[in-house]
Amino acid sequence: MPKIKYIHAEGKTINVIGIDPGAKGGITLITENNVTSRKCPDTPESMASAFMLLLESVKLSNTKVCMEFVHAFPTDSRRSAFKFGTNYGIWRGIVASYDLHYAEVSPQKWIKYYNIGKLTKLERKRALKERAIELFPNLKVTFNISDSLLIANYAKREMF
Repeated sequence: MPKIKYIHAEGKTINVIGIDPGAKGGITLITENNVTSRKCPDTPESMASAFMLLLESVKLSNTKVCMEFVHAFPTDSRRSAFKFGTNYGIWRGIVASYDLHYAEVSPQKWIKYYNIGKLTKLERKRALKERAIELFPNLKVTFNISDSLLIANYAKREMF
């Protein structure tokens, strides 16, 4: 597979951070030459540290953030919905503390970009992981990071 090259329309390279804010989500940084991804940490402090470590190698002025925006579903337990909302809020606060350009994307929009049809949740997760493996064959792709990889890639190609 050829190496993916991302160049902004004005010729300036844009770094993109993709965030899947779920408790089993992940965070990914795509630069011109590198892709770094990790599972969402368990505490706000470790989430902030992970974000700071991602930013150490990039210029903030060339970095954009895209986070998946979803809401809790009526079938979610109260605890699950609260945990999701908590992580989402923590990530928003961390991003805001760096004064970075920030965009949200619905799962329907970025998943449609990858031509993933109507599937059960488990089938969809497997198909998304396989797509991430195709796009990033040199990474050890897990369910935790596959969505953040695809969100970052989508944002890099379609939003920024």
